[in-house]
Amino acid sequence: MVSSNYKLFRLIFLLIIACPIFIARCGDDKGTGAGISVNRKGELEIIFSSDEKIRGADFLSKATFGFGMPQRAADKVWVENGVLSLQWNEKSIIYTMNIFCCPIEENEFHSTRQAVIIRLHGENTDVEYKDAHAGFLILTNGKRAGFEFQEGVVQIKDGDRVFNLVAIEIPAGCHVDKKKDLFVFSGNMPPGTTGYMVFKIPVRVDSDFDTMSRLVNLDYEDCLNMFKKACKTTGGQLWMEKGSVFYQKTGQ
Repeated sequence: MVSSNYKLFRLIFLLIIACPIFIARCGDDKGTGAGISVNRKGELEIIFSSDEKIRGADFLSKATFGFGMPQRAADKVWVENGVLSLQWNEKSIIYTMNIFCCPIEENEFHSTRQAVIIRLHGENTDVEYKDAHAGFLILTNGKRAGFEFQEGVVQIKDGDRVFNLVAIEIPAGCHVDKKKDLFVFSGNMPPGTTGYMVFKIPVRVDSDFDTMSRLVNLDYEDCLNMFKKACKTTGGQLWMEKGSVFYQKTGQ
């Protein structure tokens, strides 16, 4: 079954929509921070921090991330207390994606040292066991990126350069089918149970392994608490709407 799921995810991840509906700005108030956009299928694009001194910025100016959500527009989309949420109901599994930016260090509220936090939450609403699935794929500058997974960190390479791009928190009991350019996560959920996994993506591409190790060790509640504290310190993080697009700028 995992093999067939892999083929399915390879196909559906190629169908990434070009027009995002949510755009956020993470970083300082001079506009040098990163931009993120999320479409209704839960596909995320990050324009990384524009500091020209960043090693490798020419290679990783932006990336698109797919998370294997049901391949249709979310059944429900909302923003609550600065957190963007998308939700799907698929075969008795309720998938919820929560997205926000938080500082990597607790007191660095105005810094570009921030990370985009994505939590994928699943709930089995059936009275029987149900298979739940998620995935992970990266496009860099429009091309599929091969990657490696070391100590909870996704790494991609450009020649002899290694970029630590994403920290992933994978729940116990989750089966991971690792391919060179795709992860497929699956689990057989008991009735009435929930589970989640978390992706933490720094908005600067030169994050060293120490930074990534800190993100690996931060659980979702840690990130959410730092986000809430940052909101209070900076006067709140509001989403501004223009047509079907929501904008957010942090660090002001």
